[in-house]
Amino acid sequence: MNKRSPRKKRVKLASATKRPPRTDKSDRTISLVKTKVTSFLILSLIVVNVVLISHFVHRLLTDYTPQPPINLSDIANADVFEVRVLNGCGISGLANTFSEILKRQDYDVVETGNAETFEYKTSILIDHGKRDQKQIQNLCKTLGISTDLIIKLSADDVAADATVIIGSDYQSLRSYRDMR
Repeated sequence: MNKRSPRKKRVKLASATKRPPRTDKSDRTISLVKTKVTSFLILSLIVVNVVLISHFVHRLLTDYTPQPPINLSDIANADVFEVRVLNGCGISGLANTFSEILKRQDYDVVETGNAETFEYKTSILIDHGKRDQKQIQNLCKTLGISTDLIIKLSADDVAADATVIIGSDYQSLRSYRDMR
């Protein structure tokens, strides 16, 4: 007969009930980070889905009518007042100064430069006949040029509706004084 000692029984009992392995602190931290990242990703996907679904529903409920294509010739023919500004007194940068004044007033300055001569004593406006008289007078009023100084001269080779030649009296013009 084989007798077992009580000591061996105790050892077997102790080894039969296994304890769960000890988790150390770093394992718990990694598990917590994984849980938070997973939760963040799930929340992000929910938000993206809500945005996509709301966009889809908006598109279904909104009446969509396609716009006709833009014709570039219509834009080119828009009611834009085109002006040439020429320096007629020889002061450097004067044409650029007055072109900035006109641009602020929504005129389209198509050309700046020097006049054929710097001997202009007074500023004048040359009407090329492409605009009605009221628009030309409004340009004179904007610059502060007297309407008596409008010269009608039709020129087919000039792209602008009017030409302004700045003379030696530029400092007396209201637009120049208002700018300074």
